[in-house]
Parts: sequence; C-alpha cells; structure tokens
Amino acid sequence: GKKTRFLKQAKIVLGLDNIAVIHQRIEAYQPGKNADVIIARAYASVEDIIRTTAHLHAEQTRILVMQGKLDEQTGVPGYMVSAVHRLEVPGLEAERHLLEIVKC
Repeated sequence: GKKTRFLKQAKIVLGLDNIAVIHQRIEAYQPGKNADVIIARAYASVEDIIRTTAHLHAEQTRILVMQGKLDEQTGVPGYMVSAVHRLEVPGLEAERHLLEIVKC
C-alpha cells in the first residue's frame, strides 16, 4: 500500500496521465489488454517475474527488472536480455542493474 500511494502521488505531481498504478497481485491483474512495458522491482527471480506476468505479454512487451548482482540469463525459453543498465544508487555501495527483457 505504501508503495502504491507514493506512485499515485508521483503521478499527480508529475502530471503523468499515461500510467496506471494498480495495487493488486500481478497474477490476479486482468487489464483486458497486453502491456507495452512491465516494470518489476526484484520481487522474485527473473524467471518467476516472467512467469507471473506472462498473461500480460505481447510480442513487443518489454520487461524491466531491477537486479542486484548481475545475471544476464533469463532462464526462460523464448525470452532474452536485450540490454543491461548499471545503476548507481546514492548512499548504497552495492551492485544494482536494470535488465531489459524481450521475447525472442
């Protein structure tokens, strides 16, 4: 709840009309159309993120996954890491990466 309240406030403050903030388990979310982009904050392994969001994927869907220690393998047939972005978090001396994953 705290995270979604923050995101809703950020959406208002930044005037972002093209995003939806939903507080619901991903497995239960049924929007009626596929997502262009799915952003996941390391709530599970890359494999589990792909599996639990599969019902939202279209051919062009990009899945953005936050990851600590870098592992460029998805472990899921039909998906590949298309880009890796190293992130620097102020005040944190740990590895952080953003993986872009697409269907192949």
